[in-house]
Amino acid sequence: MAIIIGNYFKKPVKKLIYKVKDTKDQIGLSSDERWLNLKESFKVKKGKLENKKILIVDDVITTGATSYFCSLELIKNKVSKIFILTAAKSKI
Repeated sequence: MAIIIGNYFKKPVKKLIYKVKDTKDQIGLSSDERWLNLKESFKVKKGKLENKKILIVDDVITTGATSYFCSLELIKNKVSKIFILTAAKSKI
């Protein structure tokens, strides 16, 4: 999905965020368990992100935990704006 969007808008697509801890599958977890499961699970690759505008593309948002923790890491790296695009919203 990110590649299609990047190609359409002629913008680079980069994987800036990576997982640093093994977590349980989010399927079947309660809302609170999902947040605890993902806490401190992501880090940003080293690079010059200060004052950049970043679009996070996620397939599904359920509680928002993934987007939140990814955004938190980007904020720590002084990104100026963060946008989140998802294809679907699900319920627990």
